[in-house]
Amino acid sequence: MKRALASCLLLSVLAACASPRVDVIQVGPWFQPRNWKQVEVFSSKEETRKPWGAIAVMHGERIRGRDEKSFEKYKKKARQLAADIGADAIIVMPEPVNDTASPGSPRDGATGMVVLTGVALKYAENVPPEKRPVP
Repeated sequence: MKRALASCLLLSVLAACASPRVDVIQVGPWFQPRNWKQVEVFSSKEETRKPWGAIAVMHGERIRGRDEKSFEKYKKKARQLAADIGADAIIVMPEPVNDTASPGSPRDGATGMVVLTGVALKYAENVPPEKRPVP
């Protein structure tokens, strides 16, 4: 009994320490890595102040919509991954999960679950000439 309890406790601790998973899909050139604290975070493209281009799309795992702490972990992970590919900023937001593909499932994001969706971007002024697209 004690051994089973200890095993359950260990599994709980390991699960709590698991790193959030964020998928990164390359849509543009990647650049020299930078410190993740230098990557600006926006919640909409209207907040950006300079011309930019997307270099990656980001997508996280499902989390409970009201769990701000978990979403912040995913946002930090996205920021770190964006820094690894040389992004200047990210635009991230929680997107409601819509499970209408399954019969009898809630509609229109009523599941209470969200996923992190985002874009890693590079400011046009920071793109070296050799990586600029040819007009």
